[in-house]
Amino acid sequence: MLSVLLVFKRLVLKTTILIGNANCCLHLTCASCCEKTSNIQIHQDRLKSYYIQQPPSCSVTTVVFTTACGRRICSDTMRLWTQMSMAYLDGKSLKKESMFISA
Repeated sequence: MLSVLLVFKRLVLKTTILIGNANCCLHLTCASCCEKTSNIQIHQDRLKSYYIQQPPSCSVTTVVFTTACGRRICSDTMRLWTQMSMAYLDGKSLKKESMFISA
């Protein structure tokens, strides 16, 4: 009987953890969600990629840039620098795609 109770407690604990993490998207953990945006602006050549973080995966809608050295910058979606940097990276990836298609 005692072992059944222990198994039940573990099951409840695991279920609680899973439900508590349900607001995290598959490629992110809760710890990696941006809670606020940053005013940091670096040269676009140092940016590697970006993705858009939004609810319900994370509580704040923001653009998350990854730098060439692996750091993350959480940027406001409405800022001009953010939009220009997204366009820059999109253009950079389009150039790579067209090189593979024409080769």
